[in-house]
Amino acid sequence: MSRQELLDDLRRQGEAKVKALWEEVRTAADAYRQELAQEQQAEAERLERETSRQAATSRQRLLNDSRRELTGRRLQATQALAERLHRLALAELPALRRDGGGDLFAALAAELPELPWAEIRVHPDDAQAAQRHFAKAQILPDPELVGGLVARAQDRPLTVDNSLDRRLERLWPQLLPLLLAELKPEETP
Repeated sequence: MSRQELLDDLRRQGEAKVKALWEEVRTAADAYRQELAQEQQAEAERLERETSRQAATSRQRLLNDSRRELTGRRLQATQALAERLHRLALAELPALRRDGGGDLFAALAAELPELPWAEIRVHPDDAQAAQRHFAKAQILPDPELVGGLVARAQDRPLTVDNSLDRRLERLWPQLLPLLLAELKPEETP
């Protein structure tokens, strides 16, 4: 083989090796690009899942906050309504005393235990009825008393408050839920 043929053969072999090396580099680069694309896709999917999870968490937090705020506002409104109803009920007590007259006073007096009573506090309009029911007791007209009576026993440290406002206070925890239920708006489906 001549020198020229040897050089040509070496050049062809070198070009073949360079071509093979470039092919190997292109294949490795393609594999790297594909691997990078898969990693980017996986990262994008992970970020999307994380974003969706965070969005769901944020939505749930906002929903919970909204529910808490709504519950708080309902409680405030219910409390304001309860206070207004209580004031209205107290305002109706004088009319109840007037409209009930002697029968109401007699019924309240009859609820007292059979004891010797020293003092009976009553509204001034009920003083005569009190004198008839408690002839031996000192009758103390009290304009601050809306209606009913407050009796103090003679021989023992016992005071019975059977006034209309005190009776309302004792019954209010039972009355309020009934009133609120009556005022509750109808829920539509």
